[in-house]
Amino acid sequence: MLAATRIQDIAQTLVDRFHLPCEYAFMLTTALRFVPNFLADSEITLDAQSCRGYSNRGNCVKRLLSYVVVIRPLVMRAVAKSETLALSMELKGFGSNTYKNMPREPLGAADFIVLGLVVVLSTYPFWK
Repeated sequence: MLAATRIQDIAQTLVDRFHLPCEYAFMLTTALRFVPNFLADSEITLDAQSCRGYSNRGNCVKRLLSYVVVIRPLVMRAVAKSETLALSMELKGFGSNTYKNMPREPLGAADFIVLGLVVVLSTYPFWK
């Protein structure tokens, strides 16, 4: 389902059909977007550690303990990416509900005159 459906459609369905708040739908879809990046980062980290002599051979306990060498850089990289995403979302005003709290103002005559002037001036080069 995830391979055949766009992430935006999943988020829209979660909000519309399941009445999930848009912040939670965004969180879920962002986590789904991070999965391929996380897998690519794990592959890069495994390659880098194998170049340094890392070996994941042995019994299950030894292999599990040896993955600490791989997990630490992955977690650090994921935290850095999530901090960057959080900062960019904060700068864009995500979740502040600024548009919902603002009263709607109807367009006046001056607004329509300026809008018409912009349309005329922007289409003028195509009149020839």
